[in-house]
Amino acid sequence: MIIEGGGNAGASGGQGVPATSLAVAVKVADVTKPDAGKLAALEKAVAKEAEGVEAVKYTVLKRLLGHVAKDPKSQELARRAYHGMVRELGGDGATGAERLLVENVAMSWLKLQNVEMSHSLKAPSEFWERRLAAAQVRFDRAVAALTKFRRVPINLRVNLANQQINVG
Repeated sequence: MIIEGGGNAGASGGQGVPATSLAVAVKVADVTKPDAGKLAALEKAVAKEAEGVEAVKYTVLKRLLGHVAKDPKSQELARRAYHGMVRELGGDGATGAERLLVENVAMSWLKLQNVEMSHSLKAPSEFWERRLAAAQVRFDRAVAALTKFRRVPINLRVNLANQQINVG
């Protein structure tokens, strides 16, 4: 089976760009209409980083849950809400990059809940207003990034036993 990327030609004339790091791949793919080669390079870079990300994600989630809720029962409810959101937004067919964006949305939502809870328990102040506004902006940006990622069209041409199938 041969899979060739098609799609919109970007600044590189539709050529795939080898990514040496995640930052380079993100910068290259961050154009209005990235082509399939750029997206494939981004996917490859994300997959490479994913192993370390899982360990970090677990640690951050555990620490954040400790801030969101003090008792184990509330922590478990928050953990279930996080995983439910990841399942609902990501589904089974999510790619590596999409899965990271979905997890970022869910994590940003948890952080927003944490700040909103702290804000509601404290006396009104400019500090808590700024923190709440910043958490809302982070959540909104995470949702926007996921939405933008899902709107990028990807055209694939698959050849199986000399039968061409166009997808996208």
